[in-house]
Amino acid sequence: LGERSVYPDLIDIATKDENVWLRISAIDGLGKIGNKEAIPFLKEALKNPFVNRCPLDVSAPAGFEDLNCDYPIRDAAFSSLVKLGVGIECKSKGVYNIVE
Repeated sequence: LGERSVYPDLIDIATKDENVWLRISAIDGLGKIGNKEAIPFLKEALKNPFVNRCPLDVSAPAGFEDLNCDYPIRDAAFSSLVKLGVGIECKSKGVYNIVE
């Protein structure tokens, strides 16, 4: 926690990796390291269109069960933003608003 040197790597994984579960894990890591530079990226991630609906999409692998939800990228971004102290509210499943 707090290792800011991994920030560029996490952003790279979160934006470019083909494995959606690795992207989600990287987004979760952005909140855990506590680097507020990630806030603009995470706000954009709240709009991510990826929907996980089994069996059409691949369900979460072992270790990611808590992210096996309809909007896992949005939910991971929400969790990270909260960890970074951003005011945010959940309007409905997968719909979040920043509270300024």
